[in-house]
Amino acid sequence: LLANEFGIIVAHTEADALARAERIAQALKARGLPNYYGIQRFGIRGDNAQRGREALLRRGPRQQWLRRFLLSAYQSALFNVWLAERIRRGWFEQLQVGDVAKKTDTGGLFEVEDIAVEAPRFDRGEITYTGPIYGARMRWPSGEPGELERAILEQAGVSDDMLRRASLDGSRRAARLVIDDVEIEPAADGLRFRFRLPKGAYATTLLREFMRA
Repeated sequence: LLANEFGIIVAHTEADALARAERIAQALKARGLPNYYGIQRFGIRGDNAQRGREALLRRGPRQQWLRRFLLSAYQSALFNVWLAERIRRGWFEQLQVGDVAKKTDTGGLFEVEDIAVEAPRFDRGEITYTGPIYGARMRWPSGEPGELERAILEQAGVSDDMLRRASLDGSRRAARLVIDDVEIEPAADGLRFRFRLPKGAYATTLLREFMRA
């Protein structure tokens, strides 16, 4: 699986919705999309991440498959917290020295050492920085990016030992997506969106940029 294609109708839009949506699509094309985990990742009651934290603290559940599922939701929530803080710091549209970057064609990871060399590739969408799926074997960035990721984990009260005891290996997730084309056209009582996202990305996250629900 390399990507998913979506065709979604947003109903009950306002009269000027098409023009506004087209402006948003152009902004996303220029700036990229924050690769947040979508709301469905956290369950119908929105409590999967909290239950995952309880599982990390060894407070259940006993079913191994459910425990793994909830722990994964908690990892996703921590990633979202990290990404929101990166945006708040003004780091969304730029690389930082020490970032663990990912090649968008091959998936290869490397550490950013020279911004002048890597920035043009970043601007062309050939590479992107990655964010933490926290785990005992996760590759850490260095410099300020590493300090930020450590701070998020410390603020959550999670230690490396806790991650090891939970058998969470960890990984890296692309944090900024390049959105080349979002097709938008009028539909009955709304707008029809057609777009393609790489595996692991959420249509709800993209549509949130338009709907602001």
